[in-house]
Amino acid sequence: MAKQVLFSILFGFLMAIQGMAQENPLENDNLLQEETILSEHDRMNTILYRAKNTATSEIEFVSIGGFRVQVYAGNHPQKAREDAMLIDKTIKEQYPEYRAYISFQAPFWRVRIGDLASYYEALLLSRELKKIFPDFGNEIYVVKDPTVRILYF
Repeated sequence: MAKQVLFSILFGFLMAIQGMAQENPLENDNLLQEETILSEHDRMNTILYRAKNTATSEIEFVSIGGFRVQVYAGNHPQKAREDAMLIDKTIKEQYPEYRAYISFQAPFWRVRIGDLASYYEALLLSRELKKIFPDFGNEIYVVKDPTVRILYF
């Protein structure tokens, strides 16, 4: 008998809680239509403005994971360095917004372009470069490489 009374009270209590929970969710339609207003902090604007308008010698850089497009890799002793320099010059003329990196890791001279955050951005750039450099079409591909970013803080 005591178990039945306790069970009835517990069951009634649970039903009351469930009823209260179902009354409230959409009671106020204004909650669904609220707008979120983001305000920029003045200090953050000052930091970003200073970082963007600072001379390049004073800007600090950080290296993070990212992607680049490898345009050239050659190992011919006399010709590879010249080819890398020529491709670097051509890229700087065609794409001044992207930085080209020439590296030598014996026995290869490599030219890589960009500091891209996503694989998709690098893939789009590689497709553009294949149109400009059809002779190197098979050599142009996306590589995972540490990229350089400006440190704004």
